[in-house]
Amino acid sequence: MNYKQIAFLLLLAACKGSDKQPAKDPATEPDTIQHLGDSIVLFGKKMGDTLLVSKDAIPANKLYATMADKDSLIVSVYGEVEAVCQAAGCWLRVKADDGKTVMAYTAEEFSFDTDIAGRKVLLNGYARWDVTTEAELKHFAEDENKKKEEIAAIKGDKKELSYYIKGASVL
Repeated sequence: MNYKQIAFLLLLAACKGSDKQPAKDPATEPDTIQHLGDSIVLFGKKMGDTLLVSKDAIPANKLYATMADKDSLIVSVYGEVEAVCQAAGCWLRVKADDGKTVMAYTAEEFSFDTDIAGRKVLLNGYARWDVTTEAELKHFAEDENKKKEEIAAIKGDKKELSYYIKGASVL
């Protein structure tokens, strides 16, 4: 047994919870959604050998420091989901340090369950600095079903670290 197989088995044994994704036939949709056991859901296309094991993955709380002197970076990131688009599951907000978050977008190639807040994710894709407009910020607040007063209080554009997901594992 090689180290990837061992890591996969350990990860499978350690994960708890259940997924709510409908079952797909991997034979007809090999790179979209696959189910492994009861607690791991894979989304998107594979990057490298597997979506589950990425020896180069960094925690989301290190992404800001890693990106301090870069415009963009292809990187795997893991962390806890703070919020999910409630309208379509097309974006995630992943917790980072000091109250910061990383906005992660699927580019609508796939979507997440809207009830995965609090679960861990491993994301494969790339990070870059973006300016999110006031209109986009308000749209995201609406997607989260925030109150009208909270949405109205959003003023101005915001420079933030964005992550573009090509593949993901929900643990």
